[in-house]
Amino acid sequence: MNVNKLYSLKLACLVLALAIATPGKCEDRLRVHSEIKVQDATDLKTVRISSNQSSGAPFESDLGKYRLILVIDDVEADAYVLKMSLLTRGDPDTNILEAAFNGRLSSSENGPMDFVAEQNGIKVSGAISVTSME
Repeated sequence: MNVNKLYSLKLACLVLALAIATPGKCEDRLRVHSEIKVQDATDLKTVRISSNQSSGAPFESDLGKYRLILVIDDVEADAYVLKMSLLTRGDPDTNILEAAFNGRLSSSENGPMDFVAEQNGIKVSGAISVTSME
C-alpha cells in the first residue's frame, strides 16, 4: 500500500474516532406557547407567543417602551430553564428585570408553567408551555 494512502486512511480513522468520542450538545427544537403580561405603574402590555425555537436561542417581543427577551436553556430529559430579561428602550437599552425559572416540558402529566417576577416597580407574569419537537 502506498505511504500516502496509508497516511490518509490513518488520518480518516483518527478523525472518525474523534468525532465519535467528542460529546456535542445537540440543539433541541422546541414548540413554545405563552402569554406574558408586563405591568408598570401606568401601563399593562400583553404578548402572546407561539413559535418554534431552538434551545439556547433568544427570542424577543416588542412591548412598546420595553423589550422582553426569553431563552429556553439547559433542556435535559423533561426539564428546562426559562431565562427572562426585560429591557427599557434607549441608547443603550437598560436591563431592568432578570429572572430564571425551572420548568418541565409540557406533557399529559405536566401542564404550562406559571411564573411571576417583580423588580423596580415592574411586574412580569405569565404562563408558558414548552414541548419538544423531537
